[in-house]
Amino acid sequence: QRRVHGATPLFFVRSLKNMGLPFPEPAEQSLFAVFFLLIVYSYILLKASKLISDGSELLMLILNPGVVGGLVLPILGAVPDGAIILFSGLGAGSREEIAEQISVGVGTLAGSTVMLITLPLMASTFLGRVDLVNGRAKYTKPKLTKGRSLTETGVGVDSDVPFNGIIMIATSIVYLIVQGPAFYNQDADYDTQVAREKPWALAGFIVAVTMLVAYCVYQVRNVQAQEKRIAAVKARALRHKMVSRLFFSDATSVPLLADGSIDNKSLQRAFDRFDQNGDGSISASELRHVLQTLDSNLTEDDMRAIESEMDIDRSNAVSFNEFKTAVQRWTHDSAAHGYTRYSENRSMLLPIDIEKAEPEGEEEDEEEEENSTLTPAQVKFRSIGMLALGTVIVCIFSDPMVDVIGDIAKRANFSAFYVSFLITPIASNSSEVIASIMLSKKKTQKTISLTHSALYGAATMNNTFCLSIFLALIYFRDLNWSFSAEVVSILVAEIVVFSMSRKTNVPLWKALVVGSMFPISLAVVAFLESVVGWN
Repeated sequence: QRRVHGATPLFFVRSLKNMGLPFPEPAEQSLFAVFFLLIVYSYILLKASKLISDGSELLMLILNPGVVGGLVLPILGAVPDGAIILFSGLGAGSREEIAEQISVGVGTLAGSTVMLITLPLMASTFLGRVDLVNGRAKYTKPKLTKGRSLTETGVGVDSDVPFNGIIMIATSIVYLIVQGPAFYNQDADYDTQVAREKPWALAGFIVAVTMLVAYCVYQVRNVQAQEKRIAAVKARALRHKMVSRLFFSDATSVPLLADGSIDNKSLQRAFDRFDQNGDGSISASELRHVLQTLDSNLTEDDMRAIESEMDIDRSNAVSFNEFKTAVQRWTHDSAAHGYTRYSENRSMLLPIDIEKAEPEGEEEDEEEEENSTLTPAQVKFRSIGMLALGTVIVCIFSDPMVDVIGDIAKRANFSAFYVSFLITPIASNSSEVIASIMLSKKKTQKTISLTHSALYGAATMNNTFCLSIFLALIYFRDLNWSFSAEVVSILVAEIVVFSMSRKTNVPLWKALVVGSMFPISLAVVAFLESVVGWN
């Protein structure tokens, strides 16, 4: 059979596959060993994706939030999926072998896109739901009195969020540029299909890149959206700082429990430190006094934000249960977003502060304070290091991940698409899913809006950045477009989500419909390929 070698523009990238790294060959391993490799590679890619995500957030704290949040962060967030798609199309072999390998990339593209706009949206809506009064979300106390009502509970988002849904569905048009000719040429022989579809693949690539550039420019210039993102990052860093200085500021710092929370005894000691008159509650003046003691650089907005999160019932006093709820939420939120480090000897949270560098010659009063403070230059170095390390790990382990998925599919005698549809999105997008869930639990319109916007944005990046990589592979490697079922599943899911995104108030039942689109999309592909014959 004719072997597909591809064109020289991909020579340098393909050479990464031949670096001689000592990865086990899946075909030579037992089935148990192959599944073990799948777990190991998935875990490594998950950690690498989290490094990229956490490094991006740190970078937003010190650099221009418009450029970082609008350009750098979205592209870096799509790197894990993009790398798997790229390496899935760089293998050598017969047409059938190439097609099976690239099925991993198709599964990654479809699975990642569909998962990001279905399951996290459903979960965030369920966890962040409040009462709907006359169809509008009520974010005043009490927020949730109607339990799990499908029609009388839901979420509300800011007025600018639906536009992100419009961008998502608009960028999905790129799929149709090559899908239309593919339908028209489906009865032709392979070489004829390649010849006729190649110009359309190039056109699709150009349109995808153009839309990517336009989207990034829009993001950079969308000052309001970037201010929301940077405010969320800074608020998270502030809460981490408070927990760090309150519980972990010296050698007697308390260890975390197994679930990452702080024990009640330590919480009570901290509460008593605030409750100076011993009446069993923390007044506004007592709270502000201790906060100023912990950090004299706190602004009025910072203190109001902390008061708002602690005083849950708005009684102008914080009870122990309110204090405990707030602190434990902050601790888990910090852990979910990579704001924690652990010592070698004990599970202990260490403070990570970002402050202005001290003038030359000045020294901190305490050695602990000096060791726990990071200057902007240090933060920049750390964030760039995290981004570089995460990207390198993704590039190294994406190729063996593709090989393992292909081998499992071959042994099970079904398409690698289904394995990659389910597995690779978990490895590459878990950090975004966890972040959306953690944000939504605060039950505020701001956090729900950030969650929905971020997920629509991630789907837009898949429609542009990841799809452009895939179309480049089709063009340079002289492949035909045989992914009609997969395209239909993506478009159907995005259309359903778009219909939900048009309104600023979303009832719970709509979110459940959106969540059901993940398994339905997989079933659509199976039906179109097995029954209709779209192979």
